[in-house]
Amino acid sequence: MRATEIQLIETELGITLPDYYKHFLLNYPFEKFIDLPNGGSNIPDEYLLSFAKRKRDNEYGIIDINLLIKGYSKEGNQGIKNKLCIGIYDADYYFIDIENANNQSVYWIQHEHSYYEYYDTDTNVWNWEKMKVANSIDEFIENLIEKHNRE
Repeated sequence: MRATEIQLIETELGITLPDYYKHFLLNYPFEKFIDLPNGGSNIPDEYLLSFAKRKRDNEYGIIDINLLIKGYSKEGNQGIKNKLCIGIYDADYYFIDIENANNQSVYWIQHEHSYYEYYDTDTNVWNWEKMKVANSIDEFIENLIEKHNRE
């Protein structure tokens, strides 16, 4: 991803991305998700959204998906606050925290169960710790590659 795309994400969503995530977007070899070494299976590129805006009808970019789930909008935060969707697979969403730059965890919201299990309707608060799947994006990627190499 280019720096201009990162600026577009920040402008369109009205947020500031954490430095570690900007570094990741600028430097991560996203082609690892297409061609894994040693004949490993492919990881769907939706797991990590690697572009700012939609490229084709069936693909979403970071801006598109975050506006779609109403995580962020210029009119004000609605829905999931202080998190950015960085990936989606099979209607499940992967998020990072954009409020606390020291928190580099990746979280998973499963579309069928998470709302009922991890959202307190009385306080309007998500229990993010119970949805944590990795302590960092690097750990998240390692887990994805390992998982898909086993399948």
